[in-house]
Amino acid sequence: MIKKQVTLLMIYSLLLFFCCTNTLQVSNGNGSETTNGKIILSNGLPASKAKIYLIPESLWLFNIANGKNPVSDSIIANDSGYFRIPSIKLDKYKIQVSAFNEGIIINGNLLTNVVTLSPFSVLKGSIQKSDIIQTEILLGKTALSTKINTDNSFILEGIPSGVYPLLIKFNENISLYNNFTFKAGDTIIVNNINSDNKNIIIDDFEDKDNRTNLGFLIGSGWWEVYSDSFTGGTSALVSPVNGEPNNFSNAIINDGNLKTNCLNIKYSLGSKGPLDSHPFSYVYAGFNIGNGFYDLSSFDTLSFFAKGNGSVSVEFIQHPANLGIIIYASAMRELSTNWTQIQICPQDLIVTVELFPNSVANLQDSLVKYGLPSYTQKPSKWEDICTAINKIHFVFTNGSEVYIDDIRLHGISLNGFIK
Repeated sequence: MIKKQVTLLMIYSLLLFFCCTNTLQVSNGNGSETTNGKIILSNGLPASKAKIYLIPESLWLFNIANGKNPVSDSIIANDSGYFRIPSIKLDKYKIQVSAFNEGIIINGNLLTNVVTLSPFSVLKGSIQKSDIIQTEILLGKTALSTKINTDNSFILEGIPSGVYPLLIKFNENISLYNNFTFKAGDTIIVNNINSDNKNIIIDDFEDKDNRTNLGFLIGSGWWEVYSDSFTGGTSALVSPVNGEPNNFSNAIINDGNLKTNCLNIKYSLGSKGPLDSHPFSYVYAGFNIGNGFYDLSSFDTLSFFAKGNGSVSVEFIQHPANLGIIIYASAMRELSTNWTQIQICPQDLIVTVELFPNSVANLQDSLVKYGLPSYTQKPSKWEDICTAINKIHFVFTNGSEVYIDDIRLHGISLNGFIK
């Protein structure tokens, strides 16, 4: 009798093994796959009853801004840590897993057969504000949030290892405060957070990747171009980028004099390209703000810290694809060998029309389609173009090296970036 029971138990165990350890089929599938796997703790033991949250990346900000749950679905693993996710395109999701005091957040297309958790981190801090009830602290593209205590302090527990932007939701506006890097078991303390609910940090370079902090939420990344690139000229970004196209991670260094990481670009200038309207040769680092055109009419200041030689210009660009339009509003500042905070305001911006159709009569339908202003003549003021900006560039000239850090937009909340 005992032998029979042992045999039945072995058969059941084998069936459970084969049912729950199929070859994983996730990213770029046709949506018909079923994903099976196992979750284990850092000590190798099964993560019994682990919770799995599916967070749609493209809808995270929209859901938060509209008071909706950022989690689209959740799953609980069994007592042995096995889980089963039914047919879904996991590459569209962040996967957040937690069990006991450990967890992980990964991109859906990186989900593996065995998911290993690590000890949680904690974020503690305080905020300068007056209306406690309406304030909420959130971590970007996670299910993690907390309310502010009556003494203006907060504690956010259960944070898996990784880099996350810290957001503050206050009076329905969402500000992007900063990025934090959490390692297993960390406790990070940040006090006296500015309660300005119209403040967006574009990038502070702490995550050492090609994406902007803003891009983590709405999609954008750094890239470069040169004034003589049309003719195969000699302008270039040089060490520490080392000639790798659109790869700025090697150019992000710890300067030690301002906060921690910053962007350090060394460059050389060639001749001006024949298809370029700029009156000088240049190189620049730029990014698409996100996946569309954005209303920046309420922004009052763009600030950043910089040092180096030569000059830097900031350009806010309107460049719809295939419409023959490139318009930018720009302001130039001379660099100093010491770290200096540079501030650019709307009244500083000069509008330049680089490309514009000879006839604007047939533009109207296309402009409306792209959500752009309906031009009846060439724009000449910031107010003419500010409701539809899709790129920001930092243009370097008359020098050979520049350092940039802590780029922020003031006067605008993340709500304006929901598309």
